Amino acid sequence: MKKSLLFLTIVVFTLYGCPKNPDVAVEGLPIKKAVIYRNGVGYFEREGEPDSQKVYFRVRTNKVSDFLASLAILQEGGTSIKGISFPTKIEEEPVICPPKVKPEKCKELQKKSGLMKVTLELAEGYEKIRVGYITETPLWRPSYRIVQEGKKLYLQSWGIVQNISGEDWKNIRLSLVAGSPISFETNLAYTYIPQRPMISDYGEVISSVPQSETTLAEEPPMASETELYANGRSYDIPQSMPSKSMASPITTPTTKEAKAKSKKKAPPRREDTISTNDKAEPSTSMIPKDNIQLASVVVEGGQTRYDIPQRVTIPDNNSTMVLIFSKKVDGELSYLFAPEYGVPDSSSHPFRVVRFKNTTGGLLEKGPLAIYEDGSFLGQGILNMLPANATTTVPFSLERGIALEVKKNSIERGGRLYKIEAGEIMIERDLVYQTEYKIKNGLDKSINIIIKHQRNANSRITEPNKGVEDNVGTNTALIKKDIEGFTTDILKVEEVKSYPQSVDWMSDIAEEAIKDYIQNNKSDTGNVKLLSQLLEIRDQLKKSYIKRDKLYQEQNELEKAQNETRANLKAIEKNPQASDLKMKLTERLDKNASRLQIISKDLIEIQMRISELKVRFDETKKQIKILEPEEINVGL
Repeated sequence: MKKSLLFLTIVVFTLYGCPKNPDVAVEGLPIKKAVIYRNGVGYFEREGEPDSQKVYFRVRTNKVSDFLASLAILQEGGTSIKGISFPTKIEEEPVICPPKVKPEKCKELQKKSGLMKVTLELAEGYEKIRVGYITETPLWRPSYRIVQEGKKLYLQSWGIVQNISGEDWKNIRLSLVAGSPISFETNLAYTYIPQRPMISDYGEVISSVPQSETTLAEEPPMASETELYANGRSYDIPQSMPSKSMASPITTPTTKEAKAKSKKKAPPRREDTISTNDKAEPSTSMIPKDNIQLASVVVEGGQTRYDIPQRVTIPDNNSTMVLIFSKKVDGELSYLFAPEYGVPDSSSHPFRVVRFKNTTGGLLEKGPLAIYEDGSFLGQGILNMLPANATTTVPFSLERGIALEVKKNSIERGGRLYKIEAGEIMIERDLVYQTEYKIKNGLDKSINIIIKHQRNANSRITEPNKGVEDNVGTNTALIKKDIEGFTTDILKVEEVKSYPQSVDWMSDIAEEAIKDYIQNNKSDTGNVKLLSQLLEIRDQLKKSYIKRDKLYQEQNELEKAQNETRANLKAIEKNPQASDLKMKLTERLDKNASRLQIISKDLIEIQMRISELKVRFDETKKQIKILEPEEINVGL
């Protein structure tokens, strides 16, 4: 590009409409520091040398509760605060009602525009003081750039900050915090007397003495407030406040010895100044030069804070845009097949994407991302919240030179011994989901495509391809595939979902599961012995059932033949010419009757054998107890 697009600080736009007075105003204590969060609040520090022992704050009505809930006094010079007072009545400012606004609405506006005077009374011998507090403020918004120059990929982050406080922020120190600490509104500024229950006094006599409860001390003992703040920890103010003593109506001043002790014990904070050290960049590069000082990253208390090194001035009702960092990251431009409902063609074509790892050392907030390659704008995407060292894939355009077809199928497979208890057997089967991606690369170059595979609930990928990223929480998996130019290739993904199922002991699937259990060297030896005996009894039972069924079948056929023979004899009973036929039929009846007698005898014997085997079978299976699924891979 002919001109660099880099600016360290940009005034973006002017906001219209401002309150009559600032949200928080005080003479002699201008704002020196602002820490803007992503939850609708900001922490501000005012610093100065008041002309008297009393410092008067005028706080807008809807800001009073936040102010009182977070007010902190950071002293220097060994002074102390005698007290903080404020009236219970709100001073209301006159409001000029627009012509079409109802009187009730006007009264509400007048109430909200009221001010409360909070008085801070200093002890004698006071010196310069600093006051910190939180108040509502627009959240800061990130805006990102991915810049590819040559084979290198750079990530830039800009922060947009808005000032609608009612006063100018002149030459302040500015910090932006990623992450949203818990914040809430209170009603500390308003008078409230709760209703209490009425207790009648009849002169009851206490008949027993309540006992106290004691908590024993633990080592190491709890640190003093000075040590807590010296170690960068605070329980009543944002983590980004300086590590100095905080005074309130009940705190004691910080001594020089305590300050020295706190400095000695303070552990080093994690600070990483992010800058670009690569020097082989073109003269029209979008990457800032080495001599430009960028924001430092401080990871503290689970939050990421970006401290802007330059002093910043933001007039009231204006916004500014500051460069936070510009850093080389590990990543690439690639392709992602991830069908989106709002992009119909994405069901058959992949997105062009940028894929990179967050190596900034801190959390990246959600924000828009613009992609540039060698000075040319490629597209835009949305970067979702990205923790440190996490990898993201951001789509920014649709690639129609690559097409995909998807086929799905499911089958049941396998059977493992799952549980045996109280004579009941359960096996574990696999429901196998098979997905086939047919990918046609119509480009004249080799590509690396990433498939966003929608996972089936509670399933697992049995034979994952190389580079599979199983994203827990999103129920998806990213699977990579290399494809040559002008070729078509197939990517197969198989998932397995296991489920338990009750089966009959005599079923084939139960037999297979038992045999696999016996053959596994991890199985319990006692259960293996019992199951082996059970299989022998089961085989005898099965043979006995087969023999019995054959006898029943033969018996039924013979009885049917006997009935037919008797019917035939009856039909020719009075025919004198059919004597030979009568003789044959009579011999057949006798022969079948003899065979039926033998079958009846065999059935009685086989039934007694079956009864005996069933008793032995039931007694043996009751001795087997398997409550935990065994690690036996069958049919995978």
